[in-house]
Amino acid sequence: MGRYAPAMERTRWADERLDDRFASLDRTLERVDRDIRDLRTEMQGGFAELRGEVNGLRQLMYRLFGGLIVALLVSSFLQSSI
Repeated sequence: MGRYAPAMERTRWADERLDDRFASLDRTLERVDRDIRDLRTEMQGGFAELRGEVNGLRQLMYRLFGGLIVALLVSSFLQSSI
């Protein structure tokens, strides 16, 4: 065989290197998965807050529009009775 190591040792070394790389890749993917879950939770909270604010604005618009309609009706009634 000369100066090269036997094929079995070389295969075992390559397998160990692959195992190391896959373990590293698994750790990286676990971290990315955890980050995505955290981001999803944060976004859900933000969207819930935004929905609350939009609903509050919607209620304010309904009240203002209702008040405007009442004011126009009263004004129209007062104008017609003069």
